[in-house]
Amino acid sequence: MKLKMFTALALAVLSLSGYAQGNQPQGMMAVQPAAQNIQGQHSAPPAMQKAQSAKKRTVKGYGITVVISGDWVTVDGKPAALDENNATAKSYSQGLYNIVVYKSGKVALLKQGEGFVGYLK
Repeated sequence: MKLKMFTALALAVLSLSGYAQGNQPQGMMAVQPAAQNIQGQHSAPPAMQKAQSAKKRTVKGYGITVVISGDWVTVDGKPAALDENNATAKSYSQGLYNIVVYKSGKVALLKQGEGFVGYLK
């Protein structure tokens, strides 16, 4: 009984390793190595991911147009740099302008040399 179990175990190990595929007795199926089976016919193509688009908000006033899209801000089509990010507002700068986007939704415009200009709508 022990000899039959040992022989069956030895044949299983040899067939899994691919060593005895050519010398198997009649009636036994050849077993593919696990790595080859995973990468072969059963593998699915990778899933496509699409980026989420942030909602764009456009505010105008005082001769400029500001587009706010997530963390990106453009002033008249030119990207603004994030200067400060705190709990109540984010501050951006582009050229002579400083834009303050408050969490409440207000957008303030400051101009270098003039200070606070007003709120954009």
